[in-house]
Amino acid sequence: MKERVIFAPKHSFSLLVWGIFYFCGTASAEYDLVLTGVNQFSGTVSYSNKLIYIPEDAFVQYETLVLDNCIVDVDGFLEIKTFLDMHNSVFFVYGSFRVKQGATIYKTGTSSIIITGDSVRSGHIFMKGGLYDPIVIESDYTSTEFIVIEEASSANSVLQFIDFFGGWCNIQIYNNRLNNAITNCRFIESDYPVYQESYDKITDVRFCFFFWNIISVYAQVNGAAQEEIAFKFDNLTIDNNFEPSSYGVVLSCLQNPAYIDLVGITNNIITNSYCGWYIGDGGFYPPIMSNLAYYGNYFDCNLADPNFQSNPMYLIENPFETPTDPNDWPYYVDPNSPVATAELRESILQSPQQMLTSIFSTPVPRGNFGIGYGVALPQNYYSEIAVEMRGDFDGNGIVDLGDFRVLSKDWLTEEGSVENPVNFPDPNGYSFADFDLDGIVDVNDLNLFAKNWLCTGARQIRLHVEDMPNRLVVTCKDPNLVDVDHFAIFLDEEHVATREPQDNTVFIIDKRNFKNGDHQLRAVVLGQDGNAYATVPVTYSFNTPLSNITYEKFPDPSKPFIIRGNVAEGNTAYLSIKDIDEQVQWSKDYTEDFVAIIDPNDIFGNNDVNLELTYSCVPTLLVELSQESPFDEVFEEMINASSGSSSILALGGKPINAVTGLVICMLADGATQGANYTDTGTARFAWQTMKNKGIQVIALKGYGEHNQVSYDIIHSVRRKFPNIRYLHINAHGHYRARKAWSLLRTPRTRVLFNDGIWVSHNSRRWLDRNRSVPEGYQYLSRSLEKAYTFDHFGFRPGDIRILVLESCYGLRNVATMNAELIVDYVDGAYDYEKSFNPPLNFHPHYYFTDVLFGFRTVEDHQVAVGSASLVVKGLFTHYAKFFNML
Repeated sequence: MKERVIFAPKHSFSLLVWGIFYFCGTASAEYDLVLTGVNQFSGTVSYSNKLIYIPEDAFVQYETLVLDNCIVDVDGFLEIKTFLDMHNSVFFVYGSFRVKQGATIYKTGTSSIIITGDSVRSGHIFMKGGLYDPIVIESDYTSTEFIVIEEASSANSVLQFIDFFGGWCNIQIYNNRLNNAITNCRFIESDYPVYQESYDKITDVRFCFFFWNIISVYAQVNGAAQEEIAFKFDNLTIDNNFEPSSYGVVLSCLQNPAYIDLVGITNNIITNSYCGWYIGDGGFYPPIMSNLAYYGNYFDCNLADPNFQSNPMYLIENPFETPTDPNDWPYYVDPNSPVATAELRESILQSPQQMLTSIFSTPVPRGNFGIGYGVALPQNYYSEIAVEMRGDFDGNGIVDLGDFRVLSKDWLTEEGSVENPVNFPDPNGYSFADFDLDGIVDVNDLNLFAKNWLCTGARQIRLHVEDMPNRLVVTCKDPNLVDVDHFAIFLDEEHVATREPQDNTVFIIDKRNFKNGDHQLRAVVLGQDGNAYATVPVTYSFNTPLSNITYEKFPDPSKPFIIRGNVAEGNTAYLSIKDIDEQVQWSKDYTEDFVAIIDPNDIFGNNDVNLELTYSCVPTLLVELSQESPFDEVFEEMINASSGSSSILALGGKPINAVTGLVICMLADGATQGANYTDTGTARFAWQTMKNKGIQVIALKGYGEHNQVSYDIIHSVRRKFPNIRYLHINAHGHYRARKAWSLLRTPRTRVLFNDGIWVSHNSRRWLDRNRSVPEGYQYLSRSLEKAYTFDHFGFRPGDIRILVLESCYGLRNVATMNAELIVDYVDGAYDYEKSFNPPLNFHPHYYFTDVLFGFRTVEDHQVAVGSASLVVKGLFTHYAKFFNML
């Protein structure tokens, strides 16, 4: 590598290209080329010395684009399919910039892609490669940042599965915390791969690999707002190849001790660096640092006393295997190294895509153990689980003639017999071949033996899939081979859903959202032991008249909304967009491949966050005949049979500070629309009530074809709507784990989300009255400070005014119901709440308590724990009490 300095002067991180092209991005610029409407260019398109403008309502797609000394202002939508060559050229993106999976970018000279915004617009970039075909970016060492994410841009930008080769600074982010972490990227021979400067927002960097860099990850926080900062740099593998003055992670910021648990540098392997990690600026409180492995560094860190770390690993042996083939990946973890058995600080289910990677040369899916960057599993990999094979007496893994000889020698022998003794007895005197333990080896045992004839002692784990014309119905059943916790489901190596085998079983994959052709489906099972097992990959062929429906799942409501799709010849596709009340906001039909550019005022004009795209497709001939009987009935039947829908969540763009309610619905009947409030699902009733009260509503669904209730999406909601005050959860409860009370043995209740996060609940007042909670039992209090899930989402004390938590088994935690269906708290709790809780729950600003726990029970009986006005019976009474007082 060429000689480089460790710290560039601060002003050098202002873009040099701005000094050259200072006039770009202004409304007064005179453009050489303006691309309006829909433009899809095949082949190679080259521009030289051009000012180019893509207006807000334009869609432009290039197969191959070559730019030399050009400026491109992107207010609309721009997509690169295969190749982008940039020399001394700049994109200013106020709209959307997308690079397709597997594309290649060459960057030379003062070239940059700048994602920016203003008071109204907020641009975003979407670069997401694939597990097996990443986006590749090759750069020279011109002192220019390449991908620049500015503060005014959207938090919805995505930078994942990208291989960066060379470059001065690959990614520069200024005061912006992206909803999606920078993940699964590899940074090879760059000066500053990821550089962030901030006042209060830093983007996570996770599951990435760094080789031969100066400072692999740099984060500088200025000003006095550090108490709001939250980020994590985890599962990084950093090898700086003995580069002089090289650093793994540099953190330059002050830390308020009350919030240090929001910053984490964890699960990383740092080798061959001048200094592994460095924390600057004098007075500070160290962040959470756990599972950090050091090997071959001149200094592991810059602190005189690094003992605040949890499980530091100062290795005297290389943590990586030496590959037998020099061309193999040299960063596979040695199974005998401490890094192989280190337990992750959070469940791998919060990052389910990583379950398709392995840190070992002998591949095995990632579970909750082992740290660092993982590489993709072989595409046809699957797990075989050893099982006890009845009849495999010699233990060679198969039931064959050798085992039959054992059975034949004990044929008709009897347990305890002197005349006909057993030749191969077990510890209790029965023959190993006496499978039914009736004391004699006879024809019954022979029949049982024959069932396993030539079977091996290992089985494959398989998904249960119903292949329908427009859908795959995927069921996660316990294969009885592992102690199953959850399944993460993948289509073409992309995570599409997480399901739990007992309570949340079915996920629906709509084929029309994908290209026609072959697609591979598989899953990874997470066992309760923390280990993971992969199912056998199975190929399914998609061939639907309407296919490849593509749109942005989390759009910016201030921008035009774009939908693309393919329609087979001789068919008519019907599309519509409905709001949360199922009112049609937009509709159109197409007889050929289409790109629809929809005015945002038509669909987002009522401040609706939740929209639904519905679609169907029928033969065009039938459309023409549908005006006549009996074809009208056939037409309606085909429309209904081919109908499908997908969710749209308007979470892009600028934050909205309106008072907001969040409804999480994990059960289909919770979202059911009935004739009136008495038979409407409780989750739907909640969002309708909030909406009628003028509260901004977001509804997340986690059942059927929906997989919206996840760690990342809730983060996105929290950042888009920082003023969430009302939260309703309609979810599966679970009582099979620990008991809430060691003496009463009342089952513990937990709530299951799509990504496997369990939320348990209990009132802090149980502790106030000297009741004990077993170690490890989480509880919610008025500030939610101990909830395993919610403390990750930035809710502060006093944020949530009302929390309604419906759970199948929730009532069993705190109450009993007698034969007359009268609800009472366990062990005198009812009288306690009536007598003492109203004064305890008084709040100076709100009419009632901060948090209301409402547990759904049978036959519409309700119990609200900890409310100022206790509700024991009645239909949705807690809504009438609380929402009428807003």
